[in-house]
Amino acid sequence: MHDIEADLDEEDMPATERELADDAQWKLIQKNTFTRWANEHLKTVNKHMNDLENDLSDGLRLVALVEVLSGKKFKHINKRPNFRTQKLENVTMSLKFLEEDEGIKIVNIDSTDIVDKKLKLILGLIWTLILHYSISMPVWEGEEPEPGEREKGATPKQRLLGWIQGKVPDLPIKNFTHDWNDGRAVGALVDAIAPGLCPDWEDWDPKKSKPNAKEAMDAAEKWLDVPQLIKPEEMINPKIDELSMMTYLSQFPNAKLKPGAPLRPRTNAARVRAYGPGIEPTGNHMGAAARFTVETFSAGRGEVTVIILNPKGQQETCEVIFNDDRNKTYSCTYTPQMEGDYRVIVKFSTKEIPKSPFNVKVEGAAGDASKCSAAGPGLEKSGVMALHKTYFEIFTEGAGRGNVEVIIMDPAGHRERVKPVITKKTEFTYYVEYTPKDAGIHSVQVYFAGHQIPNSPFSVGVSPPVEPKKCYATGRGVQPKGVRVKDDAVFQVHTKGAGDGQLLVQIIGPGGVEEPCKIKKIDEYTYECVQHPKTQGNYVINITFSGQHITKSPFKVDVGPFKTTLIRAFGPGLEGGTCGYPAEFTVDTNGETGALGFSIEGPSQSKIDCNDNGDGSADVSYWPTAPGEYAVHVLCNEEDIPDSPYMAQIQPQTDAYNPKLVSAYGPGLKKDGVTCGSWAEFTVDTRKAGRAPLNITAIDKEFNPVEVIMKDNKDGTYSCQYLPKNHTKHVITIAFGGCNIPKSPFRVDVGPYKTTLIRAYGPGLEGGTCGYPAEFTVDTNGETGALDAIPGMSRSPEFRNTPSADAIPGMSRSPEFRNTPSADAIPGMSRSPEFRNTPSAGDEIVEACSTFPWTEGLCGVFPAYENIGNKRGNAFIAVEIDAFAHNRELCKHNGFEVRYFEYNHPSLEAAIVNVSKEAIEMPLNPGEMKTLSDVINGHVDRLFTTHSKLTIISASPVHSYRQGKILHREPCIVFYCRNKGIVPFGEPPFPKKIDDIPTDVREGFYIPCGPSQAPEVYNDILRVGCSIGRDQVPCSGSLGGFVRDRLNPRNVGFITSYHVLIHINSIDPDHLSHEPQENQFVVQPSDMDLEDNKELNRDRESWQKNRQCGKVLRTFNGVHERTGVGVEAAFISCSDFTERMPQGAYFAGATERMFNRLGLDHGTTLSHAKIIDPAHVNLHTVMYKCGRSTGLTKGKLQSDTACLRSISGYRAILSNECSAEWDVTLKRQYEVSVPSDAGDSGSLVFTTRGNQTYIIGMLEGKTSYHSTIVTPINAVLDALNVDILNFSTPTLPTLHPNDPQRIPQGAYSGDLPAEFHNLSLVD
Repeated sequence: MHDIEADLDEEDMPATERELADDAQWKLIQKNTFTRWANEHLKTVNKHMNDLENDLSDGLRLVALVEVLSGKKFKHINKRPNFRTQKLENVTMSLKFLEEDEGIKIVNIDSTDIVDKKLKLILGLIWTLILHYSISMPVWEGEEPEPGEREKGATPKQRLLGWIQGKVPDLPIKNFTHDWNDGRAVGALVDAIAPGLCPDWEDWDPKKSKPNAKEAMDAAEKWLDVPQLIKPEEMINPKIDELSMMTYLSQFPNAKLKPGAPLRPRTNAARVRAYGPGIEPTGNHMGAAARFTVETFSAGRGEVTVIILNPKGQQETCEVIFNDDRNKTYSCTYTPQMEGDYRVIVKFSTKEIPKSPFNVKVEGAAGDASKCSAAGPGLEKSGVMALHKTYFEIFTEGAGRGNVEVIIMDPAGHRERVKPVITKKTEFTYYVEYTPKDAGIHSVQVYFAGHQIPNSPFSVGVSPPVEPKKCYATGRGVQPKGVRVKDDAVFQVHTKGAGDGQLLVQIIGPGGVEEPCKIKKIDEYTYECVQHPKTQGNYVINITFSGQHITKSPFKVDVGPFKTTLIRAFGPGLEGGTCGYPAEFTVDTNGETGALGFSIEGPSQSKIDCNDNGDGSADVSYWPTAPGEYAVHVLCNEEDIPDSPYMAQIQPQTDAYNPKLVSAYGPGLKKDGVTCGSWAEFTVDTRKAGRAPLNITAIDKEFNPVEVIMKDNKDGTYSCQYLPKNHTKHVITIAFGGCNIPKSPFRVDVGPYKTTLIRAYGPGLEGGTCGYPAEFTVDTNGETGALDAIPGMSRSPEFRNTPSADAIPGMSRSPEFRNTPSADAIPGMSRSPEFRNTPSAGDEIVEACSTFPWTEGLCGVFPAYENIGNKRGNAFIAVEIDAFAHNRELCKHNGFEVRYFEYNHPSLEAAIVNVSKEAIEMPLNPGEMKTLSDVINGHVDRLFTTHSKLTIISASPVHSYRQGKILHREPCIVFYCRNKGIVPFGEPPFPKKIDDIPTDVREGFYIPCGPSQAPEVYNDILRVGCSIGRDQVPCSGSLGGFVRDRLNPRNVGFITSYHVLIHINSIDPDHLSHEPQENQFVVQPSDMDLEDNKELNRDRESWQKNRQCGKVLRTFNGVHERTGVGVEAAFISCSDFTERMPQGAYFAGATERMFNRLGLDHGTTLSHAKIIDPAHVNLHTVMYKCGRSTGLTKGKLQSDTACLRSISGYRAILSNECSAEWDVTLKRQYEVSVPSDAGDSGSLVFTTRGNQTYIIGMLEGKTSYHSTIVTPINAVLDALNVDILNFSTPTLPTLHPNDPQRIPQGAYSGDLPAEFHNLSLVD
């Protein structure tokens, strides 16, 4: 058995890379490449995979892929694997075949891994298949192993690399990664396999890597049949995956050049040609534009240079324009300034082309173009058709000397695609012909002596080409036989793809008489035609489109005499069907005699089966093998019965549904038992059959339709009923996807009306009371028969635990009943082991929590229980500790288990969901956002009260399962808590749904963007986003924006977040004394900026006395009454510090590089900012912010109704020696993806529309999963009674490539933990 894993060296499957995040660049490239490789093989059996991770889980595509690769077929597979066991069987069978029959060693991959969609192992399996079937092959053509390799055995990687090195010896290719990044290597490889396909690869600019790779890969795909398993942008990615490159390059050893490939030599000026009047020896005139064309198609890559030398040897200007057309032409124009002999020198890639220099004699002044004229259909605004030749004439009498030129520009702006042919008919008349290739406006420019004539350019509207042969007719009305006198002979004409034209239908009846025909346009491309033949005989139907016959026109129709018959045909096979399944119908003679016959005409021959039912009817099946329209002829004595032929539309074969897996059952389908006047019921079960239209019809003996009422049960089943009104045979036909299901049609003999003398009456039929008998009476009134009785009616489990059950001897109790207080009254009632963990167990565990010993790093102690799924675990003591605490030795306390949890430990799940493809590409739409917001706002108070562990409530478009390993696009409400699955004792678990909206629980918490100790600078003039803090207090944050006081308009200043002015991390239990009071000083930079900032302290004396920049005038910390938004903000007045107020609201530390990277105009400020209406903030709004720590960053809205609190109130025991946090609850906040970090609190978030800036809100903090919390600005301004300050004429600050004041740290990524470095933030 060949061990492929042994062939891989350590570089093939690097273990460290395998542990990266799911959306690491190499992994995305590898997943895309392996998917394309699989699809290249699957397309041979008309199958496709969209998602490698999900599409192999049922085993069907894996089976198909293995069958294609091995060339062998599996005998037995589960074609409809609805159950996990069936999926496992399919995958297991494939893996077993690969190991036992193909000799491939499958290492550490189990069938459950594929069914459970484990991407890492799925990629490993596909790589194993690639190695075996695409790389580990016999020696390739041109492969020359190194000496000794045959003996020791080279790995697949070494073999492939050696083959490539042999093909491309001129490049030092040593790996499958960065050596391919500039695109030159793949160009060299393509040209080595097909010399002349990429001849100029050596001249390619390595800086133009993507165009290089694209040219080579496009040529390989088109002419070498090498599919682009990777894309050019992936090949040039520095993080290109090695295995992906090997997969792509492994196709080249077997590549063969197709006939007709555009092979060309390397750059060769000798293959360039020039033509046109501008380089003719005579005919050019002074002052008249001289034009000519240079064609470089077969000369390779190079630049065209034109030098015009006048008779004095001076150079004159020549305009050279590249036309970017198939022939790689250049249009050249120069205007001679004097008479005499000119020299025109044309060079290609610095070398002169053949016949260069061209000697041109320029004569005196040119003729007068204004005296010329032109006319003809080729210059008209309409009437010209693409692909049809047209013409016009040019008249030059009286205009003097000059050349006639015509340039035609097509709708795409190409000047050389439409080439006019100019013929001189007489001395003063020129005849011009041209054939437009595309529809659209063409510009026809007519020149005489280098100048355009009057009315030039002419705008010519070219209509699309009309192709009548693309039209076709369908329907009974154009069938050769079957139509009879007085019939509605209907047919349809289809014109899609034929262009714009007029449809005409002419019907010639017997004797040459023209018959009327009604034409009705059904849609843009379909016409319905109806004729009513009045005479028997031969008819001819001429159908023309734009004056030409359509396909198969004229149609000859033999109309038969009027006739009636008792024979009836019915069933789905007369209307349609699906390839691969029989199309079935029934013919009932109703006693009429004659020889029945059947004929099927259509795109394919169809086998016909007929089953005589012995009652004058027959069931007919035919098997179409190609889709299209079929004419189903039902014949009696070799003549079509009336209404025959029936036109059936057969659909292509599909795996989407299988009518043979539909079942129908119930009394309404049984042969006997249905009575006239009584509802007959039955059920149709389609759960195993896929999805397709379900059609049910019922008819009686006289072929009258009987209504069938069908109810969709939403689970794949349908409840059906019909009411027979006649005591006759009924036929029920059930079709699924246009095909009969098994046993259809159902023949039901409906019995006569049935009456009875039996009557039932009494109160027990209407209701009763538990514990008392419910009684009623049945009176047979002499009618005989057995009555059904129901002794020992069973009780529900809930009833068994009620007091009423005590009156019933032997009534069993449920296990849960034993642990309720009601069980105390029952002697000998046993308790379950879980009883000690219920509230009835007493206050022992609460007492145990109160006596738990305090240790360093302890944050909280509380009684809790574990809730996983719907199972509640035993009670235990939950101990929250700091991440750096080491004392975790106590495992039990007072007989209760002790479990330790890190207090502020972030979880990967929430971050993975937020940056997932599902969340970014399919965000909440406005309707979903509003629905979720209304539910959250309606329940937020109750939820925070009921669940003390709850930290954040928000909305998400994605539901997460298995810690983020499985993501489903499902709008939901998300509960964030500190430790998922741990519920405080006495509280319920989080609800699974709220108002029918699903919920999801994830770990996460809110962190106010508190103080930062990153170095900051002194700004003599205040700027938006600069560092501020309270004087003499270790706190810091960002200056938000400049405002004016509504109560006293003379007061101006700025706003920031309330907690920016508080030392929220103080371990002092009296920390609230640090809250800001009115008239307390605010400084810039803050006290925290002075710590460890040597550069700032060096010049401290020069600015220390001016550090104060404002006073606290007003604060707000609570819920804004009008909007219901939680606000914590402060207004700092700068009226006493006017020397530090700026002339405009500029951004601190903003650099030219920042503006460029964010796509912002360099002049963007908040000087004239407006307030945005919250209704205009949506998921597409791009937001920006400028903060003291991360500078200018941008992102988008994720949720508009986040509700949060910074600490959890469930901590039952909190020692005075433990650290305390400032507690805040914020409602109705924006949750956005703008990166932020400590020190950014208070900064304003804004957006731009054109040149106008709009403020959205104030940044408050961030979440543990790296989203940012923003308070809507209108609530902040109303709460503080201020308005945004607009500056009159701000002066823009000077921007430098790198501002010397400060370079923000982490301006684009934020402070992400190491495990998040490979996750992409939303831009």
